[in-house]
Amino acid sequence: MIRKIVPMMIVIAMLVSSFVIFGGIRANAEENTVSISASEFGVQDAAEATTHKVKGITFKFEKGTGSNPPKYYNSGAAVRTYSGNTMTISADVTITKIVFTLDTSKTGAVSAASGTYTAESLTWEGSANSVVFTTDSGQMRYATFAITYEGELSTEPSDEPATDEPETPVLDTPEKILEAAYALGTGEELAGGNYTLTGVITEVNTAFNSKFGNITVTIVVGEMTDKPIQCFRLINGTGIENGVETIGVGDTITVTGKIKNYRGTVEFDEKCTLDAFTKAAQPGTEHGTEPGTEPATDEPETPVLDTPEKILEAAYALGTGEELAGGNYTLTGVITEVNTAFNSKFGNITVTIVVGEMTDKPIQCFRLINGTGIENGVETIGVGDTITVTGKIKNYRGTVEFDEKCTLDAFTKAAQPGTEPGTEPGTEPATDEPETPVLDTPEKIVNAAYALETNKALDGEYTLTGVITAVNDPYSERFNNITVTMVVEGMEDKPIQCYRLTGEGVAALKAKDKITVKGVLKNYNGKVEFDAGCQLLAVEASQEEVPVPETPEEIVNAAYELESGAAMPGTFTLTGVIKSIDTPWSEQHGNITVTIIVNGMDDKPIMCYRLAGDGAADLAIGDKITVTGSIKNYSGTREFAQGCTLDNVEKAQQPQPQTGDMAVAMFAVVAVLAVAGAVVLRKKSEI
Repeated sequence: MIRKIVPMMIVIAMLVSSFVIFGGIRANAEENTVSISASEFGVQDAAEATTHKVKGITFKFEKGTGSNPPKYYNSGAAVRTYSGNTMTISADVTITKIVFTLDTSKTGAVSAASGTYTAESLTWEGSANSVVFTTDSGQMRYATFAITYEGELSTEPSDEPATDEPETPVLDTPEKILEAAYALGTGEELAGGNYTLTGVITEVNTAFNSKFGNITVTIVVGEMTDKPIQCFRLINGTGIENGVETIGVGDTITVTGKIKNYRGTVEFDEKCTLDAFTKAAQPGTEHGTEPGTEPATDEPETPVLDTPEKILEAAYALGTGEELAGGNYTLTGVITEVNTAFNSKFGNITVTIVVGEMTDKPIQCFRLINGTGIENGVETIGVGDTITVTGKIKNYRGTVEFDEKCTLDAFTKAAQPGTEPGTEPGTEPATDEPETPVLDTPEKIVNAAYALETNKALDGEYTLTGVITAVNDPYSERFNNITVTMVVEGMEDKPIQCYRLTGEGVAALKAKDKITVKGVLKNYNGKVEFDAGCQLLAVEASQEEVPVPETPEEIVNAAYELESGAAMPGTFTLTGVIKSIDTPWSEQHGNITVTIIVNGMDDKPIMCYRLAGDGAADLAIGDKITVTGSIKNYSGTREFAQGCTLDNVEKAQQPQPQTGDMAVAMFAVVAVLAVAGAVVLRKKSEI
């Protein structure tokens, strides 16, 4: 009997052990998940996605029945598949689950050839070594893949044959060129040199400049109205005469040059060339004129502007950046405002006049100079004087004006108190006092700077002394400059930024230092500043102790106390866990942008902008990293500024096989059975 019992117990032990071992392995295998980002495929921006093996998983993208092949774009860091395209995900193990994340700027519909795909959760479930997904409509923009599998993945290189397709797409159609151009990041240029496009002018951004022989226009190519392209400072190409001088809205032009994304505007870069143009059809004709030829109609293209009323009516009908056709015009009016005082260095003044009773149509005379035979004219004119001006008329960003270098042909001084008539043209004013303000005090200089129109500058250079209220961009050793903001003589409502300030002592500048700066004052997009290249003349360092944050909490809290545009002085080091990958690794630029959480301060994330260093290419969500750099408040985002470095990486822990638990379970089963067997044998011996 005992002989029968013991073998049975051994068999049971073996069965239980096998169940524990293989059942445990299978349970553990089902929990293995690998996360892969589309940016890890190593595909260049706007290039076709083909076959890519990452971390043991093979992705194969095919055009299928679609008209466009799948492509990877840095914008969204995703592979875009179009209607009819297929994506095959395969491995040498059994795949049981796939979860996608998408760049959701555009979405479509997808179906799987096997298993179950749930669109709401972007999840596929099943059991297969290979799964084919077909894009049924719209676009699918795959950013990441979380793939659950059984077994052990092979990380050997893919056996797929190398593709003969170029890594970068051939941009041989206008559609491909514009698609790639609109996928560029800010400041990036389309690779491959010069490109040529033909389109219709929809806007004249900056009128023809006779001095430099260029014009800036915007064109629309074909039906791609959602992808306009600016032609910046366009010049005549070889063999083109009277081209950029005459083109306007509605004309069809062919342009060649480099294409870039300049601060969000897709444009042909400076010195792009006009290769051909066709004037828009005039009323009463069927076709536009041939490039460079006169219009087919005998009717004048523009009405005859032979009265002040007609001139101003036409001027106020101009679009932004457009110039009144027909050359120079002459108007006489009364000065209602001196916009910029007389500048003795350049011999000009800017004033606004009203012609006759047309008070609703004032016209500015920008940088007005004395005409032939006029002496002591622009030097003396002021509000109330009557002047005659000749020049080109344009709409400059909504302001109707005589363009730069318009001329003063005659002037009559306004009647002085106690006299009836005004002075005769060309005579001295009745008073010795200048009628325009002299900017000889800090208050006058700052007020004049704040009266500037957008992107206009005060003539000449000025010197101001103020107290630093913010360090906007820390000192750059590479460029030997710094950007700070200062307040002059308590005028806190009128701060002055010192942009890329240079000179001895700039490296040590900090908040509350008193500085003296010299340079050109301008209004840059609404911000009043000393322009780039301004000089630091003197520094009076603040003696006030400025506490330096030391602990991670102090550093993060100090960052969140910064005003928008301000930076913390010096460099800092923080360690945190990656919360998000904001911009994937760029092979071209050698950097990545991530956001970290420091010491559990979830409400105060810190972005690491264009982070570089060993290991940056392999960063993933959950990794713990140490970063060093300057910290600033960029439009509300607290960040390590560009140039920050990755000092250390601790990769996130991956799930480990539960071999210990299985061994314990096996040992326990065998031990129990052994004890039971011993007890039985003992009982037998006792019998």
